[in-house]
Amino acid sequence: MTDQYEVVPLNTDNPDPRVACALLVDVSGSMSGAPIQELNKGYADFRDYLRDDELAASRAEVVVIAFDSTANVVVPLQEGRTLPPYTFVAGGSTSMGAAINKALDVIDARKREYKQGGVEYYRPWIIVFSDGAPTDGQVFEQAVTRLTDVQSRKGVTVFPIGIGSADMATLGRLSTQRPAAKLNGVNFSAFFEWLSASMSAVSASQTSGSSDADIAAMTEQVQLPDISGWATT
Repeated sequence: MTDQYEVVPLNTDNPDPRVACALLVDVSGSMSGAPIQELNKGYADFRDYLRDDELAASRAEVVVIAFDSTANVVVPLQEGRTLPPYTFVAGGSTSMGAAINKALDVIDARKREYKQGGVEYYRPWIIVFSDGAPTDGQVFEQAVTRLTDVQSRKGVTVFPIGIGSADMATLGRLSTQRPAAKLNGVNFSAFFEWLSASMSAVSASQTSGSSDADIAAMTEQVQLPDISGWATT
């Protein structure tokens, strides 16, 4: 379930198709220091990238979910052009499963709004950043099962991103479509520049539809920018 603080109401005055993007950000204690500082810089840059891209500004919708000992929506789902500033603070453990469930709930709620408002949408994205391993055990296992099921119906695209000493094998379980990638150092700005360009590429494609089934039937392949600028080999 979502509440009024987790989404900004759909802007039905905007007739463009939308691509929802959920950013799940590990802000546990191990992210203290340079990682959290660079994350804050990268997010600030991301806001600028989106606002400077007319297409992505109106078609990309972003929600930010920070997870430590709990998972919370810190930036409600909204159009890229209205994305507000936010400062991440590190502390606590790693409730990754709760964050995944929260993201799926927000995306499901928005898809219902799209359908009710007659707005087409692209396959939503879920980006998961983590520098460790989940600490919410059974919740995480249930969330992985749920996420796998949604991906089997092509209802979402998942990008797991490891930072530092992240448990890459566990992160790899989140996506049925691609292996987990590792961030080069703490170069969040390069990643967010890539993400903005990717949102623009998706927004310019003809892969939107009025339902998950419509989108799953699309044959067009969106060419995304190369990840070599932010991923380590």
